[in-house]
Amino acid sequence: MPTKFGAIFNARRTTLIGLGLLVLLLAGYRWLPIRGHVLLVSEGWREGQAWPRVLLDPPNPQPGQRATIAVTDTTPWTHIKLVVAGDTASYERYVENPQAGYWTWYWSFTVPPQSEYEVILYHDCDTGCRERTRVTIGAPEPHTTEQPTVRLPTKLGMVFASPARDWHNRSGWTVELTYAMQAEKQYWGVDDLAERVQRAEANGLRVLVRVDYDQGQSLPPKDEALALDVYLRYLRRLARDERLRTVYGSSSAAATTRRAATRKRPTRW
Repeated sequence: MPTKFGAIFNARRTTLIGLGLLVLLLAGYRWLPIRGHVLLVSEGWREGQAWPRVLLDPPNPQPGQRATIAVTDTTPWTHIKLVVAGDTASYERYVENPQAGYWTWYWSFTVPPQSEYEVILYHDCDTGCRERTRVTIGAPEPHTTEQPTVRLPTKLGMVFASPARDWHNRSGWTVELTYAMQAEKQYWGVDDLAERVQRAEANGLRVLVRVDYDQGQSLPPKDEALALDVYLRYLRRLARDERLRTVYGSSSAAATTRRAATRKRPTRW
């Protein structure tokens, strides 16, 4: 019959055996042929990093020089555009690395004359560009004590106002025109429209946009459902596009003069 002291001895022996096995296991692990490092990361580690990442090549390009911008992000965006100082950069190529969890896009552009300028990345531009990120490149302009120019609000307005027009410190209005059937075309398409709107805003103008179906055709042909669908989709795209968020309003009246609607490019005043 086991005694009380025998039971205590057996318990201690079991504990010592367990500790001995643990020591042997740790010592054996120390001599295993395992190389490298083990890195433990928390769930959602990408969300804790600064994304997207923007890299400029060369790092300090001079005004007028061609440069390349690489943008790396953790989402494989589609229909993306990069706007540098108000102008759309030229898309070059795309490199994917899904195993690492990021994708990189490359654009080229001509460095603007100002010492400080903005770079804006947009995505999903096929249905209306959405802003992903906005970064500032360059050194800030020297600080001055001059107060910013306050433009006098007026009702002065021009159709297709020239960017070079002198408004004499007055805030006027301008009207721009775009066509649903030429959404991706030069000048009349949405990208060139966005650039004109941003330039007008920089000149202190308030912009109204007229949206026609096509040149010489203000509204879609009557009783053509497909044409109406194209027109309405384009209106929704313009309304969703964040590059056009400063537009004060849009119109689609049918009483357009045929002469103004059929020009290759409007005369600017």
